[in-house]
Amino acid sequence: MSMMPSPPLVPGPGASRRSLLLGLAAVGIAGLLAACAEQEPEPVGPAPITEVGAEVASPSGEYTAVIDAAGDSVGVLLRDASGQDVWGDDYGYSRTEPPALLWEAEADVLWVVPGDHVAGGPAGEIFRIAPRAEGGWSKEPAAELPEEIAARL
Repeated sequence: MSMMPSPPLVPGPGASRRSLLLGLAAVGIAGLLAACAEQEPEPVGPAPITEVGAEVASPSGEYTAVIDAAGDSVGVLLRDASGQDVWGDDYGYSRTEPPALLWEAEADVLWVVPGDHVAGGPAGEIFRIAPRAEGGWSKEPAAELPEEIAARL
């Protein structure tokens, strides 16, 4: 039995078209992957609440924040897990433009963003409400929003 060597593989007329199509497909997929990588990442954490009476739980689940109404004004209340009020502000917001409330994703720190700021108008004062080491809560003005919070507005 004699063995004949196989003829060398020579690309036929369709081989170059196939190579070209495969090359174009690879370039297209690489471009698509690069475009997806450049897109903004999805914000981490819940969307802001602006509805009077709606509650939003803190990341630990130990507290909730709510926009509470008193006449034509609204304010921010913090409640513990049993529903007891543990902190309240001075009700300095308008019912027609309530603030947005956003908890940080990893800490029980609440950001209060005035409604005019959320709507793209002249920015009102932004506040950060956080637990104090000695107990209770503190409300401090903030010069700017952290990226994590601004991304969710």
